[in-house]
Amino acid sequence: MDRKRAAHAKKASKPKTKASRRTFKLNKLAMEALQSQKKYTYLEGGTVFQNPRTYEPFIGDGQLRDRMWATILKRAGVRYRPPSQMRHTWASSSLQIGENHYYVSAVMGHKNPDFTAQVYQRYIPDNNPTAGSLLEDFYDDLTDVV
Repeated sequence: MDRKRAAHAKKASKPKTKASRRTFKLNKLAMEALQSQKKYTYLEGGTVFQNPRTYEPFIGDGQLRDRMWATILKRAGVRYRPPSQMRHTWASSSLQIGENHYYVSAVMGHKNPDFTAQVYQRYIPDNNPTAGSLLEDFYDDLTDVV
């Protein structure tokens, strides 16, 4: 869907920039969570996320951030971080486990993967004991076939 809703906007609108218009895959857990939530709320009002107290769509991010997010983190014993930090956690975690940096850059809406590398590479420790062995393994597999 090519829509976004700005804080306090009554209707969703198209994103302002071309870079904001992007499609990306949601992982299995995210899709299951959305499908589970949708069956409770989507048929009621056409939105997936609704305030559980009022059954109305959330108005702006403040309701979610200040009332829900802060409470969830407190109960979990996690130091408060703004919800926007989740995108940074996703990006650095994805890069750390070896996700393609072009893919991460595209999902983040960055103009190029160089920018993504500049921002996130410093947070990713070089603790991969197999780093540098992919090409060697590739050639070993080739010689096994011959």
